[in-house]
Amino acid sequence: MTTLLDIKPYILDFIEANLDDAFEQKVYWLGERKNIPSYPYCLLNIVANNKDKRTSTHDGNLLLVNYSGSNEYEEFREVITTVYKTAVITVGIYNAWVEDTYSDNDMDEAKEFAYSQIDLLETIFEKKTTHLMFNKYFSIQGISPIRPLPEVVDGGYMYRYEFDLTIGYNEPVIANAEIGKVVDAHIDVKSDDGDSAIDFIVDINSDRVNVKI
Repeated sequence: MTTLLDIKPYILDFIEANLDDAFEQKVYWLGERKNIPSYPYCLLNIVANNKDKRTSTHDGNLLLVNYSGSNEYEEFREVITTVYKTAVITVGIYNAWVEDTYSDNDMDEAKEFAYSQIDLLETIFEKKTTHLMFNKYFSIQGISPIRPLPEVVDGGYMYRYEFDLTIGYNEPVIANAEIGKVVDAHIDVKSDDGDSAIDFIVDINSDRVNVKI
């Protein structure tokens, strides 16, 4: 069971590890940096789809909670509801060619380099070994075709390629259900004629249980 916050670091580290060295420390999640990084870079975005609400429920840990700081405890059982969700991760590669800085041949190279990197990532995410590696955290449900999205920028072109990765994951929602009455429990350590004794006293609705060791 996991959340999107758990998933994001695994995706980023995996993508950076498989890209060219030119992308070292230049893979980002959208909204996590204020300025535009230098080219080339990889930009990631994730959008959760809350329409899929398949759930399953099971019991979790038994808890004793002390609210007052006294010897009174309340007994709860965790109820864990697992909600199956999907999300779409957009993977984008950005590279630029600027006139008067690079030659015409460099323009073609910039375009080809950007495409080669997005094609590499798409191919890696299609591999069965990648699916198995991430299966602990999420399942890969689908991969879209690569989209070329070039833009004109000041003095040149920005080559942008994207694809979408659809994933499914189980997100836990934990609630506590009260199952017990107020319990007054304390342990007394006594010494009678030099012998140590422990009295464990439990008071449930005035019923007392004494255990002497």
